[in-house]
Amino acid sequence: MYRQVLVHEADTPWQCIVWRSSPEIQPKVYKLQTVTYGTSCAPYLATKCLLQLARDESSRFPIGAAVTLKDFYVDNLMTGASTVNEVIAIKQQVTSLLSSGGFPLRKFASNHMHVIEDVPQEDREKSVKLGDSEYVKTLGLKWSPVEDIFIFSYNNRSSQSKATKRSILSQIASFFDPLGLLNPLIVSCKLLMQQLWELKLDWDESVPQNVYTQWRNFHQQLNRIDNIQIP
Repeated sequence: MYRQVLVHEADTPWQCIVWRSSPEIQPKVYKLQTVTYGTSCAPYLATKCLLQLARDESSRFPIGAAVTLKDFYVDNLMTGASTVNEVIAIKQQVTSLLSSGGFPLRKFASNHMHVIEDVPQEDREKSVKLGDSEYVKTLGLKWSPVEDIFIFSYNNRSSQSKATKRSILSQIASFFDPLGLLNPLIVSCKLLMQQLWELKLDWDESVPQNVYTQWRNFHQQLNRIDNIQIP
């Protein structure tokens, strides 16, 4: 997305890199002419261009403009409607609107194949198998288009026996739940972290036995997250 947005010529001197392909060659200085990942302004500039494009083209693509203004999260679009025909109209208008500004869309997925039957295979999102379900990843969530459910999976990375404030926080932070569907679990974890802060433990100091027992009992049940399905 960033590489589709040109930076004003007056600002390109502030986006320079030094490069050479081998130690024997004199380095060259290159100006980066597009929005560059890693700069603090990049998310704003790219998103601003997307929103401005929607406003500029709202008379030609009223449906697409409305969806672009409210249903994008940076470069991810998640939207829907009450009927298949409405969704197809959204897809056509959003695709045409964004193409006019140099933003070709790809990684299409839908819970109704008729919506994306005209989308080339290379522009569709590839699904991943998890148990009996196939899902696509979207904004940190796993969505099964066929069953039209959100599913979760927990990656148990705690092979170490030592429980510390660092290791516990690392596992808690691995949950990405923008819709708040796992809040009952995450709040319990955060309450446990509050205890660790109150104990004023160092990051790599072993937690007290009572806290370790509490965390172990909780941690042993986290694999059940794989069984949660949200329509």
